[in-house]
Amino acid sequence: MNIELGFVHRFIPSKNPRNKRTILLLHGTGGNENYMLKIGSVISPGASYLSPRGRIFEQGLNKFCIRKSDGKYDLNDLRMRTSEMVSFVINASRKYKFDLNTISILGYSNGGTIAASIILTQPGMIKRSVLFHPGFPFIPDDLPDLSNSRILITSGEIDDIVRPEESVELAKLLKRCRADIEIFKHKKGHELVKDEIYEAKKFFEN
Repeated sequence: MNIELGFVHRFIPSKNPRNKRTILLLHGTGGNENYMLKIGSVISPGASYLSPRGRIFEQGLNKFCIRKSDGKYDLNDLRMRTSEMVSFVINASRKYKFDLNTISILGYSNGGTIAASIILTQPGMIKRSVLFHPGFPFIPDDLPDLSNSRILITSGEIDDIVRPEESVELAKLLKRCRADIEIFKHKKGHELVKDEIYEAKKFFEN
């Protein structure tokens, strides 16, 4: 665990000098800097992993951005948290000496939402992303050009935390931004299931 750079986080460098990929791991509500490490190692073994803990602590749970009681996100908070995360990643690349051009994202739920916000506000920064059960963040005033971005979005048909319709709307928005989108649905709820982890692994291997 490291508390530098503004976030409690872990960085695990690759043991393979030929593997230049760095995965930004963004946990869901209630997770921490350790939660996504095993999943990341299954999906993209041999990469480097950068895993921060969400800075919001609400009702005993860590998260990256605030969702209001009506289900919508606090956009002022989301903009601020997105900016903080981008600065963290840039500063981490300098400290740990990884190439920003090689960074990908695995984001789950609340972490998937902040990942989507990064993608929409920093076009070209993240070229490959997996968003597990992401919420719908916002519609930008000016649609970014995401033609160099490949994104896998997954959802559960009976998810009662992030409605699958949100994932569909996010996919439509990202397609309007010319991103290359893949969608995977399963018949369960908000939990991560083996099939979607396998799809994410295939996505990264392709």
